[in-house]
Amino acid sequence: MRREERQQHARETTRRAILDAALELFIADGYAQVSIRNIAAKVEYSPGAIYSYFPSKDEIFFALAEEGFRAIGERQFADSPSDDPLDDVRAVAWRLYEFSKDQPQYFSLVFLDRRVPRVSKEYERFSFISDMRSRARAQVERCIEDGIFPATTDPEVALRLLFAPVIGIAALRVSNRMQPDVDADALVRDAIETTLAGIRAGAPTQARRVPVLRTESETEPGAVARTVAVLALAIGLTSAACGTKGESAEKTAAPAAIRVSVASATEEPIIRFLKVTGTLAAEEEAEVAAEIQGRVIATPVERGTRVAEGAELIRVSPAEAQAQAAEAEANAAQLERRLGLGGSEESRQVVSGESAEFETDRVPEVANARAQLTLATGEFDRAKMLFEKQLLSKADFDQKSAQAEVARRQFDIARNGALQQYQGLLSARARVALAKKALADTVVKAPFTGVVGQRLVSVGDYVQRGTKVASVMRTNPLRVQLTVPEQYSAEVAVGRPVSFEVDASPGQKFVGHVRYVSPALEANSRTLAVEAVVPNDSGTLKPGSFASALIEQANRSPGVLTPATAVRTVAGTSRVFVLSGETVEERIVVVGQQVGDLIEITSGLKAGDKVATSNVTQLADGVRVAAK
Repeated sequence: MRREERQQHARETTRRAILDAALELFIADGYAQVSIRNIAAKVEYSPGAIYSYFPSKDEIFFALAEEGFRAIGERQFADSPSDDPLDDVRAVAWRLYEFSKDQPQYFSLVFLDRRVPRVSKEYERFSFISDMRSRARAQVERCIEDGIFPATTDPEVALRLLFAPVIGIAALRVSNRMQPDVDADALVRDAIETTLAGIRAGAPTQARRVPVLRTESETEPGAVARTVAVLALAIGLTSAACGTKGESAEKTAAPAAIRVSVASATEEPIIRFLKVTGTLAAEEEAEVAAEIQGRVIATPVERGTRVAEGAELIRVSPAEAQAQAAEAEANAAQLERRLGLGGSEESRQVVSGESAEFETDRVPEVANARAQLTLATGEFDRAKMLFEKQLLSKADFDQKSAQAEVARRQFDIARNGALQQYQGLLSARARVALAKKALADTVVKAPFTGVVGQRLVSVGDYVQRGTKVASVMRTNPLRVQLTVPEQYSAEVAVGRPVSFEVDASPGQKFVGHVRYVSPALEANSRTLAVEAVVPNDSGTLKPGSFASALIEQANRSPGVLTPATAVRTVAGTSRVFVLSGETVEERIVVVGQQVGDLIEITSGLKAGDKVATSNVTQLADGVRVAAK
């Protein structure tokens, strides 16, 4: 997966998390009571991060509403029209009810909460709803054309009459306001059939926005039939609200009780985790560059080659460097001979820079000057003694004195010249060291033990000093670079355990520990940069992988736990079945983190509630059960 694909995947994952969290909050607290800050806290991101995906709360609703309405359309018109148009009309209504069962959160959001924005504000975005309505209206028009419905039937009114009881009964069921002994499925079927019978008997010819009471004197065709249809729908809804059984329910034999295992929800302190995302990175990564110019003559490594510290990565032609090293050594040897330094000891002294130990008298010119100085000084001393005894003339004494002074100055000149040549030797030796280094630099070596990430040059390429030739990375251990929202920054400290998963190894957990914590927040995102270190002996983990991580918090907080087998999740909506006498009550719940075989319920269940833990796929709201 390329970097762009990983970034797109991470962005889509984050967007999905924001929408799921917003949907839960909209249903639990009501649209008007939810703010962007609430949603940010739910997904553990900063509000600024949420705004980078959705500019407003309304935009989040519109995204969810679009998903809901498209799901309705896909369900209602999944099949091609049949030969019986009445069956198609019946199926359109029934599939709307099925949608409310499979997607109760979306149904509640788009049909029950009246404080949400009107989708008409985004006409172009929701233009497909008009197409859905047109397709449904076409089914009714087929019934009119085939004579199933009277010619005076208004398709729009017919659809409103058909959908109204379905939505009403579904609303009662979703909001848990229907009595357990009412068969909601049977009631919806009865409502659909009653409505269809009323339309066939004489459908209304115009839409009514306000209910109209009719008197017994109304005698226009279809009036009585319409009144009967409306009353039948009202009776159906009333029976649902009050818990009375319809005629069809009376005829249906009571189903046998389903045997279930039962467990009580408990409240226990739970180790909490911060849910964060991040990226795997190498422990160390270096882009190795050439330190000398030349033509590449060998490339013994490839991408993925494991190398030890000091291993050869590429080799540059050494011919020029060898010649320069030989020239530098020859110049240094010439100066050594001139200074009388031919032995290994003198060479070591020169290389180590111990100039204070250099004996200038070993230089021939200096030795000769010293001998001349000794001779001139001796002659001057004798001349002085004779002059004091008046055995030597003043002229001869002055001559000897001048000769001694000249000899002294000649010695100083020779000695200074030797010292200058010695410094030149040190410079020559430095050039020898540089030349040898340049020769050694013709082999570019790995700076540490690791894996070659990429080789950037080939044989024949001409490289300059500083040209990048290869990248080397240490992949064991790996760093996990994570971002923690500002509100949880105080919960993170060095040494905290971190567990995470990667897409390449689904279901496999990796464990590490926080090693580095940034001292400051990122100003743009208001997040804290954290790095954890994780062993990678097997090499399973790859740098650059997207990671979903959990950082253990310091404190435990209580939570309601129930066996994971008690939770049934369909289309992103989780539910449990709570025992109420001999029946079960379906509850929509919000799940938290997994704790072994248990799962946390953050909303919809309280400690002490008894829930069914087996055969949950066979259960529905109000079904009779028998505990094992």
